[in-house]
Amino acid sequence: MESTTGFARVTLLATTLLFAGCLGPLTRADDAPEVGALAPVALCAAGEGTLSELWSVDNGHGALHAMALAPMGSVALAGDDGSIKVWRVDADGAALAATALAPGGLSVTYGQQFGSGAVVRALAIDADGATVVGGDDSGLVALLDAADGTVLGSTVPGFDPVTAVAQSDDGALVASADASFGGNLRVWEPGGTLSDPLPTALWSARAVAFVPGTHALLTAGDSYGVPTVELRPADALATPAATWQDPAASATIRALAWRADLSGLVAVGGGFGTGVLVSLTQDDLADMRPVPVVHADGHDPVGVALVAGAGLFVTAGSEGTLRFWDLNTVAALLTLDVPAPVSVDVDPAGVLITAAGADGVLRLYGCVD
Repeated sequence: MESTTGFARVTLLATTLLFAGCLGPLTRADDAPEVGALAPVALCAAGEGTLSELWSVDNGHGALHAMALAPMGSVALAGDDGSIKVWRVDADGAALAATALAPGGLSVTYGQQFGSGAVVRALAIDADGATVVGGDDSGLVALLDAADGTVLGSTVPGFDPVTAVAQSDDGALVASADASFGGNLRVWEPGGTLSDPLPTALWSARAVAFVPGTHALLTAGDSYGVPTVELRPADALATPAATWQDPAASATIRALAWRADLSGLVAVGGGFGTGVLVSLTQDDLADMRPVPVVHADGHDPVGVALVAGAGLFVTAGSEGTLRFWDLNTVAALLTLDVPAPVSVDVDPAGVLITAAGADGVLRLYGCVD
């Protein structure tokens, strides 16, 4: 199908797994420039341009509950009907394709539910966009081939809804957490053995992330209401080597993002109507330094992404905003009103911002100089 509503001309590439009529129309903003004409997001954060919605597309499966973006341009979305769909955007933003995935031995058909059909609230995608990990409300965790939904490994580590999943860069390990007390933190090799629950100080686990390029693991959430981040070395995942907490704050860490040079990370979350944001270096975490936490009244962060090479990060707030922050000072720089985002990410070039909304729409934003 072709449409003239995208960048100069946008082609929706429907695979044989799709019924063409189920693809929502791609809507382009009237004044949206070509991708090559966009300025870096950092310029808009500095007040030198206008951050604008460039295009949007309805995912076609009700409200969105999770999103994961691969640097190569694949975006995985979890819909309200238990489906996972992978959208692919080519290098210049001029083409989109979508594939619906169906694990659990089910036939791969457009609109097919994930596993039992329970809502998927946790997603991860590898750097090449080749595999997707999903975790649903029934407790199922599955690793899927992003091209056709082939199940590469699956497990049911518990009976509680899965709250977070992660995949190591080499694809060798998958980590998950669920809504049970202590988070039922598990690590497994696809097709291999599921670990025993990892010991933790967490009461509630809401985020897991492998250190890029390694098997070291971050686990985060809260310990009886105190925001907490744990760092687990690759050779001893069962024992946190360092734990950061802020006893003065009341919140749950919900999302993590590493700096490109691995010198530190950003952890964000919320609770009781106030968002919390903290920028930690590796030394801060290792030494459990009392790093000041920034409180953002009226902001409820549910996602975070770093803007590469710009000294910035962006958060998605369930109240309906994307907010930009200085990475070192955590000073607020810019706020953009958007429809109820559930997640946010930024492409490696620091030019395109992708956000998934509870209204079921995938949106792309850019800086118009």
